[in-house]
Amino acid sequence: EVTFETFFEVDISTEVLPIADDSIDAVFCTHVLEHIMSYDLVLSEIKRVLKPKGSLYIEVPGTRSLFIPSFGMLKGPGTINFYDHPTHIRPFTRQSLSHIGKKIGTKQFRTGFARNWAYCLLSPMIILYSLIKRDRQMFGTVLWSIFGWSVYLWGECIDKQKH
Repeated sequence: EVTFETFFEVDISTEVLPIADDSIDAVFCTHVLEHIMSYDLVLSEIKRVLKPKGSLYIEVPGTRSLFIPSFGMLKGPGTINFYDHPTHIRPFTRQSLSHIGKKIGTKQFRTGFARNWAYCLLSPMIILYSLIKRDRQMFGTVLWSIFGWSVYLWGECIDKQKH
């Protein structure tokens, strides 16, 4: 039985999950798929372990992340432009996430741009503060919310029939 305390270390691009079929209520997969060359196994494992009425949330960098400058004058950790992170392979679109939702068998889903509206609302103050502090990560996080840097797929009611 999988609980909140259960931990597995697997290479999700090459290994199956040590989890029983139809045993998970929800999968939360955020900022993972953009690091994997072929994510077909990951998607089939998500479908396999989710219960028939399970929920799914996937979030990945969108193509908008390609057009935000890196702001090299801000030193330190933090990804602002998609290519600031050396292990990023590909950005996604809402349409590509729709395709993933259909491939997994998600009957009801929606896609969109992930935003923190509080960051958007407070962005003038946060941007000014992050520039004064030269805090690249804080600056990038606000830009992510303003521009819709990431895209998401949220779905439920997985169709478990084999196609």
